[in-house]
Amino acid sequence: MRLKQRRIAITGAFGSLGAAAVNAALAEGARVIAIDRVDSEKAPSFKGEVRLIGNCDLTDPASAQRTFAEAGEAFGGLDGLLNIAGGFTWETLSDGSS
Repeated sequence: MRLKQRRIAITGAFGSLGAAAVNAALAEGARVIAIDRVDSEKAPSFKGEVRLIGNCDLTDPASAQRTFAEAGEAFGGLDGLLNIAGGFTWETLSDGSS
């Protein structure tokens, strides 16, 4: 297990891609802090050493600071971050503004 006992924070962890990343890290032996904007009650079920932190708005510096302070305290620090959180606006190419 290449990530055995590594402490990894993953943002966007409750979505499809984030959940896959959490599961992959857990399968490699990592200890995972799963972070998302939605409530942790809506998180997928994960098997392994995982701490769920929901209701984090990473666009708000105070919220992000609180979340990463809690994440660091949960496992005594962090070894890595996988930042999957993001957003988009769905629009067709012909109607798009960019």
